[in-house]
Amino acid sequence: MPDPKDLDPTTSPIAFFGYELRRYRQEAGLSQGRPARRTGFAVKREEPDVSRGG
Repeated sequence: MPDPKDLDPTTSPIAFFGYELRRYRQEAGLSQGRPARRTGFAVKREEPDVSRGG
């Protein structure tokens, strides 16, 4: 997994939100996937369907 992107919370409201969200998540010892699953925003990784060329 690549290193996390540095966030400067002073650049925009979205950067501030991301910075704070990461900080609280890390303080709680949670991975990115766990809060995502709890809120219904988890990305489901599906195996490619080789029968359809994907």
